[in-house]
Amino acid sequence: MRGDASAGSNGGMSRDEALSLVRRLLVANDLGELLALQEARGAAEA
Repeated sequence: MRGDASAGSNGGMSRDEALSLVRRLLVANDLGELLALQEARGAAEA
């Protein structure tokens, strides 16, 4: 991941930064699953 080497001297991200990152990853994962389902459904109908 970008920024690991330049993380703060406290050894990493703040709790809020970590939570927002996790939230973004979860949202991206949900969107990826939705797109995959739609593609599979479209392929099945074709």
